[in-house]
Amino acid sequence: MTSGEKTANPSRDDPNWPLPSFDARDWAEAFHKQFPAVPEDVALSWFANALMRGYDERTLRKAAE
Repeated sequence: MTSGEKTANPSRDDPNWPLPSFDARDWAEAFHKQFPAVPEDVALSWFANALMRGYDERTLRKAAE
């Protein structure tokens, strides 16, 4: 995928949802449903950080090739 391309939002009807999603809000929502004691806004910060860290790591590894 090149910069500027958009991907379709994965369907929430997909039994693997939110696995195909790169949206931290999807992950936070699914996590909160499974673990309601964790506020969704707290989970959002966790998943946003984790997804961005994964992106940064991939970028660094590609640059090192």
